[in-house]
Amino acid sequence: MDVLLIESHPGLGRRAEAELELAGHRVLRCTDDDARLDAAPSTPAGHAPCVGLRPGGACPLDGDRVEAAVLVRVGPELRTGEHGAICAARHRIPVVVSGEVSGAPLPPVAEATLHGDIVAAVERVATSGTEHASAVVRELLSLGVVARGELEGDDPDVVFHVARTARRVALTIWLREADSRESEMVRAAGQALRAHDPHVPVIDIIVRPLP
Repeated sequence: MDVLLIESHPGLGRRAEAELELAGHRVLRCTDDDARLDAAPSTPAGHAPCVGLRPGGACPLDGDRVEAAVLVRVGPELRTGEHGAICAARHRIPVVVSGEVSGAPLPPVAEATLHGDIVAAVERVATSGTEHASAVVRELLSLGVVARGELEGDDPDVVFHVARTARRVALTIWLREADSRESEMVRAAGQALRAHDPHVPVIDIIVRPLP
């Protein structure tokens, strides 16, 4: 898969890059390579501006290739070179953080792996649709299409599950048979997914009967 690698300091992500490439993943950057390597790590603005702002440059997030982002960082403050993590989060791309997390205003969808397996974390979050499913649940609850009690317990009446890739979000809704809300639920869920993730090209919704 394509993974966006972001560093708080130049060179800090070399180990993560090597591990990801060894696992067969392609590592992309959103800062200029030469300027990033020449920059002084001790300066707050140590990184070059994003490649999307450079003449002839293209942001890796403008396409639909990136499935996860990795932020390798140290320090209590968010530095210029880390802004790509915020861009990734806005594109609903999961962000894995390796390093210090306390004090820095990191994206709310970031998952910290302070000393864990960075490759395993990336592969896990890349297909996770937890945030998308939560957006659907919040919207359907606010509209009164479902009640919270129907989603809870060992034998819920409605179950939502989302699997995602860079190009596709697939929502499966499990319902009791002959539930008259099916069409309303599908319509509202589709709108909730598109509002939550306007960048993904394809949204599929499948309804299945609960066993």
